[in-house]
Amino acid sequence: MSPRITVEHDDSLREEVLEGLRVFNEGTAGSYRIHHVRLAIRADDGSLIAGLLGLCYWNILHVDLLWVDPEHRRAGCGKALLQRAEEIALERGCNVVYLLTYSFQAPVFYKKQGYEVFGTLENAPAEFSTTWFAKHLA
Repeated sequence: MSPRITVEHDDSLREEVLEGLRVFNEGTAGSYRIHHVRLAIRADDGSLIAGLLGLCYWNILHVDLLWVDPEHRRAGCGKALLQRAEEIALERGCNVVYLLTYSFQAPVFYKKQGYEVFGTLENAPAEFSTTWFAKHLA
């Protein structure tokens, strides 16, 4: 019987692929040393004002999500979260941070925080662009 492509609908495939990649990647570049970064700024009532989710692995911090409530934008919340994430990254032995943003989100913000563009994909999403940023930490 020859191999065939199937469409699968549960998360077990994701776990199998991740495990295969982990074994290969760690065999080549060493242990991931994974550390989740989960930062929040909350109001007195517990409601979320801003949050950052990231992942430290090897010497890299990937900032996956950064969001600030519209009423609190331009008040320093995003900058504070990003700085704290960078501190955690350094504590974990990471010296590179990367992330992506869309042209309608925050590219100017990341440039102001010392991030440099290393890739842009135009018309993705349609009529906008996706830009990848990186920063080398001291």
